[in-house]
Amino acid sequence: MQSVTTSKQQGFTLIELMIVVAIIGILAAIAVPQYQSYIARSQFSEAPTLMTAAKTTIEERYLSTGSIKEASTETEISDLGIKPVGKYGSITEISNPGGNAGEAEIDFEFGADGQAVNADLKGGVVTFVRAADGTWSCTTDASSAGADSLDPFATGECAPT
Repeated sequence: MQSVTTSKQQGFTLIELMIVVAIIGILAAIAVPQYQSYIARSQFSEAPTLMTAAKTTIEERYLSTGSIKEASTETEISDLGIKPVGKYGSITEISNPGGNAGEAEIDFEFGADGQAVNADLKGGVVTFVRAADGTWSCTTDASSAGADSLDPFATGECAPT
């Protein structure tokens, strides 16, 4: 007599594989936007970092000479001892908008020199403003940026309160 042997198949069923793929898809749908936001926040942090160094130089110059020298080109800004170009943007201007003693503005634009930057930040401007009394404040302008506001990405002293 001949015996019939049956072998048990092993592996995953199609429905089990489809459930795993669906779970991975859901996790990716949540994780990718969060990661993009994380990247934008880390890129935003370059602006206050470069501008804080510029603030120190401007303060030192104002205290020693009593004036704030305006600069609107990369060379003029470099001549003040300020590093104008970063990985994600550049300091585009240092100005004395009202012409008043002690007032200054430093503008940083994301992607100003063609740097690769998150689409939500590209074209956005961060401005540090020095009042005549020596206090500094930070403002953001997203009118040319991909996002409606730079506030979700703002860090440090530029973060909304």
